[in-house]
Amino acid sequence: MRYLIVQDWPSTSGNHTGMVHMCHMLVDLYPDNYKVLVMDYIPQYHNNKNIFKRKLLNLKYRYYDLPRLYRQKYLALCMNVFANIKVGDEFFLLEYLLPDVPQYDLAVYIRKHYPHVRIYGLVHLTPMYFNAHLFVGRMIRKWAKPIDRILTLGTGLSSYLCKKGRLPEYKISTGFHYVDLNYYHQYNSAEINKVTIIVMGNLQRDFQMVASIVKEISDVNWIICQGRARYEKLFTNCQGNILIKGYLEESELHHLMSISDLSLNVMQDTVGSNVITTSMAMGLGMIVSDVGSIHDYCSSENAVFCENNVDSFVSSISLLLDNKEKIAKMKRASYVMAKRFNVERVDKWFNIL
Repeated sequence: MRYLIVQDWPSTSGNHTGMVHMCHMLVDLYPDNYKVLVMDYIPQYHNNKNIFKRKLLNLKYRYYDLPRLYRQKYLALCMNVFANIKVGDEFFLLEYLLPDVPQYDLAVYIRKHYPHVRIYGLVHLTPMYFNAHLFVGRMIRKWAKPIDRILTLGTGLSSYLCKKGRLPEYKISTGFHYVDLNYYHQYNSAEINKVTIIVMGNLQRDFQMVASIVKEISDVNWIICQGRARYEKLFTNCQGNILIKGYLEESELHHLMSISDLSLNVMQDTVGSNVITTSMAMGLGMIVSDVGSIHDYCSSENAVFCENNVDSFVSSISLLLDNKEKIAKMKRASYVMAKRFNVERVDKWFNIL
């Protein structure tokens, strides 16, 4: 049996994206092979009226109380499973190398008490995230010790972990971020009149640069999905047809993607992401920063790769606007290429570890 230990995050909870949904899809497809255990999200912040005291409480909570709570809850979550563990069983810790969610302690416990099982830890944060931490190499080596292999969703991250953590290559296995092709599968082949470009995602995105790009390109329909952030002021001097949307239900976002032609992704770094895979599955041409592991997902058939500056994005978009036939080909290529990211491929990956 493969036990999938996963964290339910508010940003993807109940949606057709995220690790929890992937786990449920695997269980539905292969009920004899998988069992999922979901850890509920624990809020991380206090709202004390005294700003100084609130900061102190938040620091204590994040670095002491929260890890302790998670350790207790993870052990409680898995206790019934531990009673039925057999030789050959496997544990997949799907929020690994994330200090705020200490699955490391769970890995140490399993390794100590059940040495006959295999343990895998999935890491899906970016090298830029890890570089912001002190002693990151030491942390990588520490977390790698109790598990059999680290799993990643991009070759860039795999190379980074090997180099920074001084890990042997066999310790790491690289796969792909999945997409639910039953929900995200629409391809709009209608003739393109006025191009619509959608911007989605908040993690390690540069909305200041997005606003500068929008100011230079006015002859398109822009859809700016800012989530719970507030970027409206960045676009006050922009011309043209601009629709700015706040937090959206998944069905609303699905609709906006279905009426778009291109997905603009101005990224500081990336591994594999819901925005990239769902955009491709919805048949959107990709305009992307040439960073991180983006070439694991996109190619010159469906994407334009840009340097991370305004001129590069503006010139790339301008060239596309003069060649709508190319946009149509990119859209079709994205739709076809996204089929590589089906959840069955995740199962095949886990089978060969």
